[in-house]
Amino acid sequence: MNIQDQKHLNLQSDKSTGSLSNQDDDVTFIKESSVKNLLNWTDCVDAMESALVAISNTSQNSETEPFSSQTPRTFTFAGNKGVLLTMPGYASNYTLNSVTGSDKKHSTLSCKLVTSFSGNSQLNPAIPGILGTILLFNSDTGKLKAIVDGTEITAWRTAAVSVVATKYLYCDLSLKNLDGNMTGKELAIVGCGTQGRIHALAMLNYFPNVFIKVKLWNRSLNRAEKLKKELNALFPEIIIVIADSSILCVAGAD
Repeated sequence: MNIQDQKHLNLQSDKSTGSLSNQDDDVTFIKESSVKNLLNWTDCVDAMESALVAISNTSQNSETEPFSSQTPRTFTFAGNKGVLLTMPGYASNYTLNSVTGSDKKHSTLSCKLVTSFSGNSQLNPAIPGILGTILLFNSDTGKLKAIVDGTEITAWRTAAVSVVATKYLYCDLSLKNLDGNMTGKELAIVGCGTQGRIHALAMLNYFPNVFIKVKLWNRSLNRAEKLKKELNALFPEIIIVIADSSILCVAGAD
């Protein structure tokens, strides 16, 4: 989500985004359920591809080329209970082709906050041990513009980077130098937790009609069975199987 295009950030007003206010001068809050409704794989992959281009530029100030500035994350320990991580970053002169075309340049100033408290699982009711929040600022004034639940975005972000890598390091090479065929492929997912699940969804959604089979493996069978059930419902045309070991899961996979 791009802080420069505040209309896009506020496109649903209070009811769908959970915003505190839809006025431009106020801070918008986007809760997790609304984040899920706003995200799509085309835009996420496009955004991560642009981010990788910006990061690859060693300059931290360019008038025309994409660039970024990102300092090392900081760790603030809350005694022995948990830790707060801060992850600030700035990206400029990047494009979002799927959203605004190739001509409009964007800039984003943000800071991701992550807390990790292992005791959260023992609470009643339990809450996730790792929680994320993203602060978005106006990149021209530094004014806080939005607070976004970061848990779902983090999962999508990680999978979107994998899609970009697959797009260029596998798909392009396969089409140009290998078999020239991007159908009938087999996907292996080792680990069926949050990242395994979101990677399966990312690959199957972004590369439609490419995979005919998905093999899953997880240390505990019930988590693999849960993901298998979900994928069967979403992609009934694809064969979903659970492998007996991680070695068998990746054997023969593309």
